[in-house]
Formats: sequence, structure tokens, C-alpha cells
Amino acid sequence: MTQRLHYGMKAQMGKCTTSRVHREDSKVDPLEMLRFCATIHPVWARVMARHPRARVLAFADDGFVRASLAECLHILAELKVAFKEDTKLDICLPKCKIYINGLTLADAREEVHQIVEADPALFGLKDIITTNDDPAKNVVQVDGMVCVGVPIGSPEFVQAFVAEKSKAMVEDVKKLQLLTDPGVHFKLVSYCHNTRLSHLSRTLPPTTMANPACGIQTVDYAVVNEVLAKGTDNRSALWGRAAMNWYRMTAQLPHHEGGMGLTPQRASGIAAFYSASSTFVGWLAQRPHRLQWLRQGELDDPGTWLTGPLLELTHTHKTLLQDYKCVEAAPAANAGVADADNGAQRAASPLSLPPLNLLHKQHQLSEEEIGAGCVLPLQRRVTGQIMSHWGPHATAKAEPPSARCQHLRMLHRTHTCIATSSTDDGEPGHSILQHDMPDQEDPDCPEAKKRRLKHAGAAHMSCLAHEPVKKEEWEAWFCQFLGEPIPALEKLARARSVCACGRHIIDAYGDHVHACKQHTGSRKAAHETILDAIEAICRKAGITTERRNIPSVQKRRNKRGRGDLVLKNVNLGGHRHLVLDVAVNHEFGGDNLADVSRNGALRDAQPARILENTARTKVARYRAGYAAIRHAFLPCVLSTSGRLHGEFLRLLYIIAHRRTTRWFQRHSNDEPSEDAFKFRRGQYFWHTRAAIGQAAARAVAQRVHVAEHTLRRHRVPSNVQDDLAYPATVH
Repeated sequence: MTQRLHYGMKAQMGKCTTSRVHREDSKVDPLEMLRFCATIHPVWARVMARHPRARVLAFADDGFVRASLAECLHILAELKVAFKEDTKLDICLPKCKIYINGLTLADAREEVHQIVEADPALFGLKDIITTNDDPAKNVVQVDGMVCVGVPIGSPEFVQAFVAEKSKAMVEDVKKLQLLTDPGVHFKLVSYCHNTRLSHLSRTLPPTTMANPACGIQTVDYAVVNEVLAKGTDNRSALWGRAAMNWYRMTAQLPHHEGGMGLTPQRASGIAAFYSASSTFVGWLAQRPHRLQWLRQGELDDPGTWLTGPLLELTHTHKTLLQDYKCVEAAPAANAGVADADNGAQRAASPLSLPPLNLLHKQHQLSEEEIGAGCVLPLQRRVTGQIMSHWGPHATAKAEPPSARCQHLRMLHRTHTCIATSSTDDGEPGHSILQHDMPDQEDPDCPEAKKRRLKHAGAAHMSCLAHEPVKKEEWEAWFCQFLGEPIPALEKLARARSVCACGRHIIDAYGDHVHACKQHTGSRKAAHETILDAIEAICRKAGITTERRNIPSVQKRRNKRGRGDLVLKNVNLGGHRHLVLDVAVNHEFGGDNLADVSRNGALRDAQPARILENTARTKVARYRAGYAAIRHAFLPCVLSTSGRLHGEFLRLLYIIAHRRTTRWFQRHSNDEPSEDAFKFRRGQYFWHTRAAIGQAAARAVAQRVHVAEHTLRRHRVPSNVQDDLAYPATVH
């Protein structure tokens, strides 16, 4: 009878009585967990050495044993004595679980009772027969048990466990509505709630997690709906099906695709299970006792795999190839690809997965196999491949709510600029920083091979640095990001309130407010916000700044003007000091009178030209004048969608480089390794861009603030239909 049964035992230790090692200490000092494991590991080893046929996994205060029922009970009894005598630790018997598959609960309890009563060595385990009012708290279980947060048992037990976790998570997400700071709200949803089921996704197969009974889709919807409701003042409840699908996609897309990075668990779970299972195969292949865990089949022959997890890995591998357009690497067929010298072409090719029969030797692949793409890809790359072919998103893309939403998706995607520009002075793309950039390139380097700097306008949302955010500011930025009416302006638009300029009615999307020069108060506050962020990142790099007493220079028409900020003693652009001037562009028209149909429309199909034109205008006004007094001049131009002009992006890279150099010098390491330096610089460059991104988002929200006392009394003729042009100018 024991051959058809599945016995599993979970043992859990209670608190230490006299020893100095406490589990709670691990919450304060991570090394305490390692010390605790190092303390108990020899005890496990001594006991299990007497039971070679049993299999055990243990970490911290949890342990899992798989063996016959009698042997499980003997191991538990021996562990109870050994931990008490050797480490003064007690095994908490009421928290232990014995899972017996194939029997009724009454028969299972009777069998345990008979074995314990028949063997005096097991008398110390009599308490495990005690029943509890809550059946889930009983030691003997026939449906399943939970070990280290993962359910083990029948499909019904596993589904019920996941469904319970999903339901609890949905309820917990709703509790976050009480938070008054929407920035904190978003970070809690993104980092805490949207990742709570990740440990299950890595261990339970996608076929199980995709079962509607588990409720994972409900969790994905709850997370996104909560974020959308918070950012739109609950107006998301009024959206239609197509609009809701589009905005859910916007929330779930990664930052480089113009989204908010709330990856759905159903998609990330596939990548998590594939990566975890494939990595485990490679890890198990290096263990000398692997045959004790893999008693059927060979790791290098997937055709012999019979265990459930390996069969699920095979199914997931096929799913990635068929549904998500991955390709399986073939060393012989792809030998020529290894010699390809075009990095961009390799990056654009489909994601290559190693054949299943090569997972066991990932630690010893040949050069030919590595070049052919047989290396296990990073989990994030698998997730990216899945997201690029995610079915619900394909449906949403086919039904955009408006042209504005499509334009914003394009604007929010990652944009790039050449790191070291070799363009001549006066031509588009010229950079005064071309001789100051670190890692100088060959001037004759082909355009396609030149190193590029990247920036995603929405990436700042994943930065943990936080300043308090007002509800009105968050809604103003959030709605502009989505392409939805701004709640504060929507009221004015419905009332057809006239702007202070006297020429336009306030529109709900903020296009006119961004374009009108009458809102100087809001613009000044936004301007100062960006300057504060630039000053902050300069200080971290050890750069001295000056915002007062900036020298003025002669502009056109005998007018004088000055920049916004001076970076002292930076030696950039051929001069000792560098003057910065910040400008913010809006990509949508909002102040056109000759053709009011252009209001609300994209100003240029190539948004980079808007930034470039503004930058060249600034250069024409100031650069020559500042050069005459031995100051370099650089325009810092950004857009309301979060895009940065190339010259601004290069400056941020130089600041990150100098901050990295300063960091190593302060730690007495003047010659760090190339890898260490680049890793640190990459971190600082990301944080620098994120700081500017956060400041830009806040500035965008501040720019659309309209003081109601500046609005004019509305006088609308009955025959006027236009919503943007001031009625008196329309004939």
C-alpha cells in the first residue's frame, strides 16, 4: 500500500529558548539568517545520514522531507531530540504537517496512530494526532500542505490556495485607497502588491496559474484598476471597453514601450517559471546526488523526463516557441551568426532559447554553443518577449480610444541620441560636449555602430526616491500621460471658461495652457522645479552651481537676457563655466488661431525636431554672447511627454561619470576595474535621468494649473462651435 502513497512532511522550529540565535533577528541583520542556517545544517546532516533513501530540503526554520510514512515519523522524532540536545531548539509539532496522498482523512489518521503506538521511539509524537477545530491546522493532511509559502498537493488544493491568496490580495489593494499621497500609493501597488504572487509563479506551472479558478487575472485587473482610479479621480469607472483595454495596456507595458511597468502576473509568471525551472536543471546537474532527486530520466535527454515539473518545463518551452515567437538555438545551423558584427541586428532578432538538452550544461557551454545563442536568456528578456506578443495587448492596440493616445504612446517610448556627436557646428545634432564625453569613439566610426544614450520618459516611475505629491498634481500629470481630460481643467472646459489671453477657451487636455504665455505663475513654478532637480544632481557630483548673479548678455533687437543656472569650474564646452537655460516644449498645438483644427493635434510627426528647433533658437540667442565672456552655453530642452534633447542627455551622462569618479576617489580607489566603474556609472546615470524625469512630471502638472481669478467672463455667441478659439475671433 505504501508504494501508491505520497508522503511528505513539513517540520517547523519554534523560537530558540537559550541560544542567542533568533529568527526575528534576520529581519534586522541579513547575516543572522545565514548564521542560523549554518547552525542547524549540521543537525539536519547528521540525522539524514541515517536515512539515505529519504529526501529533504531545509532552509531556516522550514524543512521538507519526502519518504515513507514510517521513515518520515522517525526522522521527525530524531530531529526533535537532536535540535533540543544540540542547539536548544524546539520543533513546534502543532505547526508540522504530514501529507498523505491517496487515503481518506480517517484512514490516514488511523495509520499514523498505529505506527506511533507500535514504536516506543515515536511516543514523543503523540501530540500530532490531536484534532483542531480548524481542519487546516491539523498535522495530518490528505489534500495537501504548504511549505515555504508554496502549496504541495492535489490540483484542487493548489488551486484553492492560489485562489485564496488572490482574493486576499484583491481586498488588500482596495485598502490602499485610504492613502492620501498618490506617489506612495503607486509605489506600494507596484512594488508590494503587484509582486506578491511572484514566488508562486516561479514554482507553480503556468497551466495551473492560468486556470480561471486561481483568479490571477482578477489580481492583474485589480492592480491596474486601482492605479487608474487613483490617477483619474475615479473617472476610469466611466470608460468604455475599448478605452479600458487601452489604458490597462498602458499601465502594464514596460517603461521603454511607453507604459507604467505594472507587468501582469499572467505574463511574468510564464517567464518566471521557465527561468526558475531551467536554472534548477542546470543547478541539479552539478550536484553529485542528483540521481536521488531525479529517479526517472536523464537531464540531457528531455524525452526521458517523467516528473511533473520537468514535463511542465517542456510544455512552457513549446509555448514560448509557438505563441511568443521565440526560436530554439541550433549550434550547427547558427554558427555563422556568432560572427555577426551588427549588435543592433542581433538585438532585433527573435529571442533565442537553448534546447532543452543543453540546460544541464549551461555552466560549460562551448564557444560554438554560446555564439549560436544556447545561453539561457535573462528572465527579464523572456518577459519582454512575452509582453511583445501578449494577446490582450494585441486586441487593445487594434482599438485605440483616440489619435492622441496613439501619439502619446509614440512619445513615451524610449528615445536615443548619439553619445559623441561628430556633427559640425551649425548643423542639427551638433554638440559642444563632443570633446568632453567619456569613452571617446573613433571619429570614423559608422553611424550604426556609434554608442547611443537612451531615455524613457516614464522610467522615473520605478524610482524609489520620493517626495510628497499632491493629489491634484498627480491627477494632472497622470491624465496627461494617458491622454485623458485633466479633472481640474475639465470643469473649466465644460463651463467654457476663457483664458486670460482673451483668445481661447480652456481645453480639458491642457494644450492651450501649455502654449499660452499668460500663465507665467504656473510656468515659473514648473521652471524652478526642474532647476532644483538639476542643482541637486550637480551637488551629488561635487559640482558648484549658481542661480543668482548670472551674467546677462546681448540678444537680438538690443535686448539683454541671461541663462537659468551656472555650473562653476566644470570645464565643459571649451570654457571654465557652463551656463544652462531650461526650456519646456509641448508637442500638441494649443494656440493656433489661423487654423484652430491644429489645436490638440501633434505639432510635428518627428517630435525630435521640436526639441532641436528650440535648442537651436536658444543657442542663437545666447551662445555667442556668453562665449565673449568666456562662458559656455548649453540649452536643456525637454518636452511635456518627458523627452530630453540630446545635449541635455549628454550633460546628464557627464554628470553621472563625474559622480562615479568622485565616489571611487572618496573610497580611496583611484583605479577601479572597468566593470566596476561602468556598473556604478550606469546606476548613477539611471538615477540622474529618473530625478529629471520626476521633476519634469511635477513641472508638467504645475504648468496646467489655472488660477480661476485670471479667467475672463465668457461671452459666447450662439452660433459658435469651436472649443479652443476665443469666440470673438471666429467669423
